[in-house]
Amino acid sequence: MKTVCNKNQCTSCTACINVCPLNCITLINTPTCTNAVINENTCINCKQCYSVCQQVKFQQHKRKNDTIFIGYVKDNNFLSKSSSGGIAAIIALSFIKNGWFVCGSIFRNGSFIHYLTNKEEDLDLFRGSKYVKSSLGNIFKAIKNIISKTKVLFIGTPCQVYGLQQYLSKFNLLKNLYTIDLICHGTPQQMVLEKFLKEQYNNQKINSIQFREGFSKSLIINGDKKFSRIIDPYSLAFQFGLIFTDNCYSCKFSNLYRVGDISLGDAIGETSSSKSSNKLSLILPNTIRGEELLKIIDNFIYISVGNSKELVANNHSLNKPFLKPLKDRNYFFNNFNKKKFKQLIRHIYPKAYYRQMIKKINLWLKDKFSKHN
Repeated sequence: MKTVCNKNQCTSCTACINVCPLNCITLINTPTCTNAVINENTCINCKQCYSVCQQVKFQQHKRKNDTIFIGYVKDNNFLSKSSSGGIAAIIALSFIKNGWFVCGSIFRNGSFIHYLTNKEEDLDLFRGSKYVKSSLGNIFKAIKNIISKTKVLFIGTPCQVYGLQQYLSKFNLLKNLYTIDLICHGTPQQMVLEKFLKEQYNNQKINSIQFREGFSKSLIINGDKKFSRIIDPYSLAFQFGLIFTDNCYSCKFSNLYRVGDISLGDAIGETSSSKSSNKLSLILPNTIRGEELLKIIDNFIYISVGNSKELVANNHSLNKPFLKPLKDRNYFFNNFNKKKFKQLIRHIYPKAYYRQMIKKINLWLKDKFSKHN
């Protein structure tokens, strides 16, 4: 198997697929990793794929502005729909209102995909954190087809942002590209989430998935918030860094050398603000364009300088990648097709698992008692 980058280290950014002139490259996904595999029968060895691969050719970006801000959207109705401060959403809205395009991750037809739009009614589809790897498909080519004529805002993980930058740079088409990289802890494959959902919800049709409510990580399926305070087995696995793909544990972007024009995340540990951390965004303007984006939304947000030392110290992904829990991860994936998801998590994290089950029983009893009275 001939791969573009080192085996099991592909980030799934699709830059190599989109740049290949003869469509020689296919992404092969397993529960633990992705590989960009080259069809040697059709490959002409032009090496275009290597020239855009972030794992082969990587250049670290230094921030133009070392200041770290915290902020949130002034509109309470707008803010209530957001995972944290709503900064990405208000920037996206400003792009749409100017007649430009926005590309971000949405849930559609049972999968998470990146979607390109210039319609305001689509913006709610982008809201919320996604704790899974979004499929990029041919979205890079779709952006390439329009970006010479209009501005495009791309929102994604750092590896997705960098992949798009690498791809568009081959055609000198970076002029109209604006990017937001999300401070990412790691991403599991969609097939890992699908296993949990299939076992937990059987044949129930899933129209919407919400990965957290405020600062509480828990899957909310089809808007059902009955047990939203209970950390489900999938969210536990994510929280402990158990189910990320192999490349995430050696991520080149888990530091302060950011690739997006703006980096956004949760303002974890910020104590100087009257706003609670679960509705407060961490904002890192990394480039001159990032500063321009903040000026565009200046009238719509509250923003102040954050405690950089505290914010960086409390945000693991601004320091280093997650440490791979080798023994537990091996057990999980060695038994991935043999045991149910919740059985695996119960075995690996029994205390955390049963703590959540006790909470769930207490909530159920409380609900039942209140109905009888």
